[in-house]
Amino acid sequence: GAFGVVPRAGAAAPSATGASLPRAAVPGEAAGEAGEEEGLEGASTLSFATWNIAGGHRSAVAPPSWSDRDQRAAVLGEVLRWRQARGVDVVALQECEGEEAYKELEAEFQLVGVAHAHESRGYVHLYVRRGLRAEGKALSGEDPCVLCRVEVPGGGGAGGAGWVNVAAVHLPAGAAWERRHAILQKITRTCAEDCDRLLSVGDMNSTDSQVQ
Repeated sequence: GAFGVVPRAGAAAPSATGASLPRAAVPGEAAGEAGEEEGLEGASTLSFATWNIAGGHRSAVAPPSWSDRDQRAAVLGEVLRWRQARGVDVVALQECEGEEAYKELEAEFQLVGVAHAHESRGYVHLYVRRGLRAEGKALSGEDPCVLCRVEVPGGGGAGGAGWVNVAAVHLPAGAAWERRHAILQKITRTCAEDCDRLLSVGDMNSTDSQVQ
């Protein structure tokens, strides 16, 4: 798994973080504002998961009788298990088959945005658990990214709410690093004006050092 901490308000300028983990689920947590200088004890957390689900593709190790319906049920059932077992708040999915929300997830999650990954495959979906406030943010329709602000209850210190920018991406594979870097830079510039905390998740198609 991958775990991260969202910097406290007033910290350095936002940066994108993530790893190249195609077709893998990455659960993790991002801590909200702790309200204490010495650490994150008592901080609220935002739990997240990202998965390139390779929608429409059947697993190479599946039995011959395994259908597309079986594949979809297994994938979305796993996402729901994360919600029940790990309390996941935010889910980013890559290589979804279409723009429509997965009905199987609607009881637990709301779809806050969709982006077409023109240079990769399929669509990026960003889901937030029901009951959690989220606001979409505008980004170029040509970029494979869904961007929104998510409220972290207690994340503003002293029991108040705070906000975290969440960017769900599927960066193009095989393209020059400059193209991927330009997308990440656009995300950080868009987020810099109203919030200094940014969590970038998804299929980066990059090394850790490149993204950092």
